[in-house]
Amino acid sequence: MTRNEEIKELLLNWRREKRRKIALAAAISIVATLVVSTLAIASLMIALGQGTGDSVEVTDTSQVGTEMLPEESGTSYGSEDEGGPAAELQAGTSGEGEVPVLTDYDYTKPVPESPPVDKSYYDDALFIGDSRIEGFKLFSGLNNATYYSSKGLMASTAFTEHIIQPDGFDVPDGAQVGKDGKLTVAQAIEYGPSFGKVYIMFGINELGWANTKAFIGYYRQLIALIRKHNPGAIIYVQLIIPVSKSKSDSDEIYNNERIAVFNQLIAEMCAEEKVFFINTPEAVCDERGALPEDAGVDGVHMKKSYCERWRDYLLTHTVSA
Repeated sequence: MTRNEEIKELLLNWRREKRRKIALAAAISIVATLVVSTLAIASLMIALGQGTGDSVEVTDTSQVGTEMLPEESGTSYGSEDEGGPAAELQAGTSGEGEVPVLTDYDYTKPVPESPPVDKSYYDDALFIGDSRIEGFKLFSGLNNATYYSSKGLMASTAFTEHIIQPDGFDVPDGAQVGKDGKLTVAQAIEYGPSFGKVYIMFGINELGWANTKAFIGYYRQLIALIRKHNPGAIIYVQLIIPVSKSKSDSDEIYNNERIAVFNQLIAEMCAEEKVFFINTPEAVCDERGALPEDAGVDGVHMKKSYCERWRDYLLTHTVSA
């Protein structure tokens, strides 16, 4: 090989090596960009889905809501219900002028014991909630009250699940009703009769939500809706009744530590919204703050005698606005 041919070969090899290095650098740059973008997207999704400091981490989201009894839907609504609408829902807080507000009442404390009222007190009362309210309806003997309740109902699905028969309701044409004309709880509040007292209990089915702000956001929205269509109603929010110790000790989600976190947030919300909250757990729990093992067959739902204790507690914990 001549000297010129050797030089040409060296230049050719140099150019090949240069192109290889450029291609390698470009590939590394692309990979690095993809990694950074992926991490940024993941961080954003975590921020949206998880919320901030007040959340309790649920490590196995595939099991969210599946640990309750078969009649409980316990459905996990994922990032949409855990993070997405929360900010908008929390904006639904109502002002004081729309409802009876006791100026000398401490809304940071539960409703104190009062002289017992007659069962007729519940002639104009509405109870809203899940299967525990269904059990209360069945066993309490307060058949004169109205119930918007369903197994597995949650604060979120009160706006989406069609469960109420619109008998005697003023449902407008074009309303998006469900099968057989059924309404959501929110629609029933809007189109149905007015009430003098409204009792709400939610939370046992939402214990698997990673973002507690979403739960409170839906609660606020429901309270705002009730106030809008029942401006003179006394609103009672009932704290979540704990589960039995055996149930609590065996379940990573449906346990009394988690319930305590939710109850604290509910109490804080009630103070901010100036609605009355009832320490319902006090009616049925033992000295350890758990539902007694003999209260029911599953550690969650109560039999007749305990629903009657619950009823008697409500009869002796009322306010006059």
